[in-house]
Amino acid sequence: MVLKMKFLPYRFIDFASLIEGGFEYVDKTYYVHQLLRSPGQYFLARPHKFGKSLLLEALEAALRGRRELFKGLWLAGTDYDWRPSPVITLDLAHLRIDDLKSFNKSLLNQLKAVAETEELSIDAPEPNQFFQSLIEGLYQKSAQTPVATLIDNYDSRFFIEWYRDKTTWREIRQGLVSFLNVLNLTERYRGLTLIVGQTRLTASSNYPGARNLVDLTLDPRYANCCGFTLEEFDSVFAERLERELDEFKACGEMDPAASPADLRDKILAWHDGYSWDGRSRLLNPSALIKLFTSQSFDDHGVDNIEFSMLDQFLKKNKTLYLRCFTRNNYIDPGANEIDPQAFRLEPLLFQIGVLTCRTDGPPMDSKFNLVFPNLEIKWSLAAKLLSLSLPQVDPLILRTQARAVLTSLFQKNPGKFSEALTLFLSHYEFDPQSPVDSFLARIFVMAATLADQPLEPESAVRGQRLDLRLRDPESGEVLFLDFNGLTEGVNQKPLPLKALTRLNQRIARLKNPVGQNRLTTIIVLVDSAGQVTANFAESSSPAP
Repeated sequence: MVLKMKFLPYRFIDFASLIEGGFEYVDKTYYVHQLLRSPGQYFLARPHKFGKSLLLEALEAALRGRRELFKGLWLAGTDYDWRPSPVITLDLAHLRIDDLKSFNKSLLNQLKAVAETEELSIDAPEPNQFFQSLIEGLYQKSAQTPVATLIDNYDSRFFIEWYRDKTTWREIRQGLVSFLNVLNLTERYRGLTLIVGQTRLTASSNYPGARNLVDLTLDPRYANCCGFTLEEFDSVFAERLERELDEFKACGEMDPAASPADLRDKILAWHDGYSWDGRSRLLNPSALIKLFTSQSFDDHGVDNIEFSMLDQFLKKNKTLYLRCFTRNNYIDPGANEIDPQAFRLEPLLFQIGVLTCRTDGPPMDSKFNLVFPNLEIKWSLAAKLLSLSLPQVDPLILRTQARAVLTSLFQKNPGKFSEALTLFLSHYEFDPQSPVDSFLARIFVMAATLADQPLEPESAVRGQRLDLRLRDPESGEVLFLDFNGLTEGVNQKPLPLKALTRLNQRIARLKNPVGQNRLTTIIVLVDSAGQVTANFAESSSPAP
């Protein structure tokens, strides 16, 4: 059910302000009811700005008995009794993490603010002691009514900083462990508990204070509890598409002859695709708000995820992200826990919203295929990764040049291809002492991604220096790219017949939409000045 409101919020505001201010709200109170009717101990992970806080605020309003806020919403039509319950709400995004002392002090101040609001006098020097006394005090004050505990952004401040200072991180981590352990010590006084964040760190056995939490992250019953489904998008935004189509045209984002249906299709291609059950597809609320307030399909993807820790990690591990662009990644839902001491890239990218899960049927071996959720994330991440060493270059320029590289490649024009790739590489400083093959492959993958032509690594052809494979979107022809190092003065040589034969045999097993396969191997040579020369070697594949 969707409640129609007059205004679209230009930024995230709290649930009460959203309702009382007459803003558009997508009704997620069905999930609030599901949690209220089964007051257990829960954990939920979703990406940055995906609606986690709004879900918590709606849950808090219901627990406090604020029935007036739910008029016309799904929860109002249920048998919920609206009897107020004591609630402790904490947002750990505001904690200081300079060191353990500042962490404990800021956490203690937040707990004291809750106690002051509830008119409780508590004298305890440490956050965990204060937290325990607060829960017990509220339980007694409310005539032994179980105390609900809602913790937002539990990992926001300290987890993303672990790469910067491991010693401080370990100290603060231990402080959080001690704090969360209070949940076990006060179990007899507590009712509903929900902890939300971006990562599943609390689900780890390393966190004894959270070992009894039920993880809802990949529970199909809660797959759509945050974000907008396609049905919700159509219900809320159908009229807005018609009303604002002219503004998108005036901004140059839509063709003058475009219809509201065309705008809808472009929005879905750009934003739709997040999933936590492999089947449903969701849109990021923050991304839609930015889209309709700016009338621009800008690359806001990396703005909608928490990128700071990933940014630092990729600067020192520049090859790891290639596999996200060049192959299918699989994730086991039962083992998808982030442990910063045994770092794995794909689970982190999944949990912060860079990758999402897909399946066309039952997950193979209980694993989901990880893919980019939409074009916005794929293109904005590619631009971001390119800009790690190119902060001064406009991503739009990079995209234009990347498309020129791919166009000349598919046209099989060695001169234009060499010229376009030379221009693209002119933004980079080559290090003659470091291997250039992996560098070229890395850059070319990002360029192809920006041109919406993803590549695949050709590791299956052993013994050959063939780095990447792609298919011409029009002819269906398969092309292989072989990158060579700093090769000043080295003559270009075509691949030997034996290598071409082996490649042809592999190509023959690939399905071609036009019924014929031709193999084009592009040998790319780069000198120490970044000048590119290319050799296109062609041959026909044998019949399958």
